[in-house]
Amino acid sequence: MAKSVLITSAKGIVRINGGKFAWATDFSWQSTTSNHIIRGIDEIAPIEIAPTIIGVKGTCTVLRPILTGGLEGAEITAVQYRLPQQKYITIELVERTTGTSIFKCDQAMVSEQNWALMSRSVLKGSFSFDGTMWLNEADFA
Repeated sequence: MAKSVLITSAKGIVRINGGKFAWATDFSWQSTTSNHIIRGIDEIAPIEIAPTIIGVKGTCTVLRPILTGGLEGAEITAVQYRLPQQKYITIELVERTTGTSIFKCDQAMVSEQNWALMSRSVLKGSFSFDGTMWLNEADFA
């Protein structure tokens, strides 16, 4: 029987600041690179396209156990009156079987959090983050 080479959600572990974040259920990220089109005088076509600003943003869906203090209790974000002193967090998505880092952002900050409690369900939420740069398994090779 052949082994699957695809990464499945059951094999993904979210780590925040080096520790396993057991409450995470979903994880997504988007990398952006702004490009600047360079034009010349009396030229119809662009001469070059140059990358300018890079960034990453993402979302992590989480479950909230009772008496944990949410994201603030886990020190993922600061309590509201201490937001000016908020520190960067490291967010990493690791493939469980091989221990390969699929995504890692060393300088991220929470930008938004949402929570919902539905009938016959658990308290579930998500937080969005912005980061400076990110790495994946190609950067660690």
